[in-house]
Amino acid sequence: MSAVKKLNADGNGADRQRTAYRRRQNLIDVVDYLLRTTAAAEQSLLEPPQSTSAESSMRC
Repeated sequence: MSAVKKLNADGNGADRQRTAYRRRQNLIDVVDYLLRTTAAAEQSLLEPPQSTSAESSMRC
């Protein structure tokens, strides 16, 4: 999905934070959302990149 389509579908970070707040009108929900998304982003940075089958065959 292109970045523009994703932005139109999901909104920007502020939109997602407001959505998290609106669920129960609780700022703790916003902090929980931020922690989850930050942890997920950091985890993806720690994972080794996935090699493609073309890259794997070149190593042989």
